[in-house]
Amino acid sequence: MPFNDVRREAQDRQGRREYRQQVLGLSAYDRHNKFVNDYVLFYGKSLGAPQQAVKTDHDTVRESYRFLRSSEDDQNLEGWEQKLAKRYYEKLFKVCQTRTSN
Repeated sequence: MPFNDVRREAQDRQGRREYRQQVLGLSAYDRHNKFVNDYVLFYGKSLGAPQQAVKTDHDTVRESYRFLRSSEDDQNLEGWEQKLAKRYYEKLFKVCQTRTSN
């Protein structure tokens, strides 16, 4: 085996060992960020289209919740957002009733 091949193989082994030690010393979050950044640097493009903001149940309740509900509000439930807000109101009202009755 020529000397250059042996030297190249030893450097490769040493480089892999250093890289492994560097990666193992990171937290899972930091390791993920490192892999994503390495991907972008190697391939030269991002991982895809940026994701749109997701509307969670918490956001929906915050938008459509009413502190005082009337009977008209309960009859005009048009979408799942209003139904979710009504369910939240009922649970909250039930908790308040049990706390004041004690």
